[in-house]
Amino acid sequence: MTEIGLYEAMRTLRAVRRLQTDPIPDDVLHRVLEAATWAPTGSNSQPWRIIVVKDSERKGQLGALYKKNWDAFIEQYSAAMAEFEDDVRQKYERMIRAGDYLAEHFDETPVVLV
Repeated sequence: MTEIGLYEAMRTLRAVRRLQTDPIPDDVLHRVLEAATWAPTGSNSQPWRIIVVKDSERKGQLGALYKKNWDAFIEQYSAAMAEFEDDVRQKYERMIRAGDYLAEHFDETPVVLV
């Protein structure tokens, strides 16, 4: 795997809502979890509690919760978008479609970290 510098990673980061369904190797997952624990915390307390969810049924249950909240958010957000100029509204509608896709396919995600 090719590594990039911190600034390049931050500069090129974008939201991805169409996730690949390929399994995540355990060594990669462990590296991601280890990196997550490096984030600073108040009083250096590191109160990390991460639940790794791979079970399809449980991911489906989490996906249902996500979709319920996503749908409620989008209902309110869409009402506010009615006042946007057409070009701006179209940009946000594309973002919403990507979010809709994630809400519909949440359980296909290889791993969910809670």
